[in-house]
Amino acid sequence: NDSKTPKIILVGTHADMVEDAQSLADDIHKSLTEYFTTCMNDLKDRIKSLEKELENSDPRKKAKLHNKASDTDMELTDEASTKQGEKEYKKLSADKKARILSRESEIKRLYHAQQCSIALPTTIQAVSSKDLSNFDALKEQISSSLTEIGPSGKYFPHLEVPVPGSWFQVRRFVRQQSTQKGCECMKL
Repeated sequence: NDSKTPKIILVGTHADMVEDAQSLADDIHKSLTEYFTTCMNDLKDRIKSLEKELENSDPRKKAKLHNKASDTDMELTDEASTKQGEKEYKKLSADKKARILSRESEIKRLYHAQQCSIALPTTIQAVSSKDLSNFDALKEQISSSLTEIGPSGKYFPHLEVPVPGSWFQVRRFVRQQSTQKGCECMKL
């Protein structure tokens, strides 16, 4: 499952030129975290608002809510209620149907935005190439990121995939592919 978002590692450079560089990097990280949290909360609130609006305007949603709220688990009642919701939906004006479709597509877009949000790193390393300060921590952060899983999948899914063992296997594969039509340029 490939990640739809890139892996981000934030690095503060030239730490030797700033007094207490790691503290400044931590302050920047805190500000970014607050900003990203606010953005995600806004997305959640917008989704909740649109879903509530849909519940009130779409008869199909009302039928589903009625089915969930009822104490009886009779499929016939659920099916009849769903059909009734579909009938009521068909009676709506084209304007209302367009508004409902617009809200549904907006909700899908917002869910996608939630899934594809960038995950901030846990820290920002303030490093200096002059005295090599904090390079060990940065190296550890990079190493640990190779196996991390982001909000939408693995960042580096091809890392553990087996690769052909020898050059001869690769050459044989390329030659086999070069005999197919349209692959004339793949000759070795």
